[in-house]
Amino acid sequence: MIWLLGTTVLHYAQTFQQNNPVLLCVILGYACALAYIKTNKVPYVFLSGLAIGAAIIIRSTTIIYALTVFGFLISCLIYKNFKLNQIFKTVILWNVGLFPFFFVSRLFNYLRFGDFWTTAASLSIEQIRNGAIFSGLPELPPNYPFIHPPYVGILGVLFSPAKSIFIYDPFLLPCLVLGIILFNKLTPYIRIYFISSISALVFHIILTSTMDFWHGDGSWAARYHVTSVQLLLLPLIALLILEMLSVNRLKRWLISSLVVLSILVQFTSLVFDPSVNSGVVIFAEPKSFLRFRLAERIDSVSCFIGLSRSQSCLTEEKYSKSALAGRKYSKSDLASRVYFWPLKSNKAQGLLWKIWGFLLITSQP
Repeated sequence: MIWLLGTTVLHYAQTFQQNNPVLLCVILGYACALAYIKTNKVPYVFLSGLAIGAAIIIRSTTIIYALTVFGFLISCLIYKNFKLNQIFKTVILWNVGLFPFFFVSRLFNYLRFGDFWTTAASLSIEQIRNGAIFSGLPELPPNYPFIHPPYVGILGVLFSPAKSIFIYDPFLLPCLVLGIILFNKLTPYIRIYFISSISALVFHIILTSTMDFWHGDGSWAARYHVTSVQLLLLPLIALLILEMLSVNRLKRWLISSLVVLSILVQFTSLVFDPSVNSGVVIFAEPKSFLRFRLAERIDSVSCFIGLSRSQSCLTEEKYSKSALAGRKYSKSDLASRVYFWPLKSNKAQGLLWKIWGFLLITSQP
């Protein structure tokens, strides 16, 4: 529950992005691989490859997860002293699960774009360069979208106020430190998983570091990297909670405070329409990412409950003069009403709150 409510898993469960479907498929890929290692039942290794193939259909860059899950599987096989012929058979079975979906993903691209290897991203770039609708606009840089030196995307993902993986997933830094400190005490499978998930995060950061849209455009946090962060945190949060139960009162208080802070950060991201505090970031200069979006959202919440006198608060007078006035709501449909997506229906709101609260309470051990 803490992983679901205290990480960006919660935010991306409410948005129409591919992150959480990819997350589900990759978790299944890891889980089935581990189940095969422990039980030696052939269907599990097939299902592992199948799950990763499904992830590739959703987003082509998840080929990185195919590599890391495959590496996890092979490393576990070596640790378990599987014979070479057994490893070879496992590789064949895993790929038998993977390639049908991989082929289907290529077939989709052929049917959509007339080419097996063309993607929506590459086609959109070609259209921007050559499409008649874009004629007369300034030309794109020659290597677009790879227009930045690598440090722009790397430092941006790590430290920028708008996209830092450490800010928008507050668990990450303390969990990483704890995982490194206790690495030798972890089970061998968790060690291999830890290395595998860190590798996936590093590969994603490197892959997107030179791109113009390394930041994931107007999405909350670093959209292209949060899935890797969530995978990394899955066992580490459990380790953190175990540590909380076994340490002194001060450390227990600190960890409890971190849990509360992390959950508040994620709920803050959901309070309003996703458009609030997003801003225009596509084709923006790197300096645009100096905006501290989490602080802006907290300020918006303060305005909503009447605790802020900030000039940025959207008063009725400001609203009537803004572009928002043309929307279908008579008042601001963004920063003047709560927008938890599963609960946004005014007619059924009370019932949904009760059902959701009941499910949360009864899910506790």
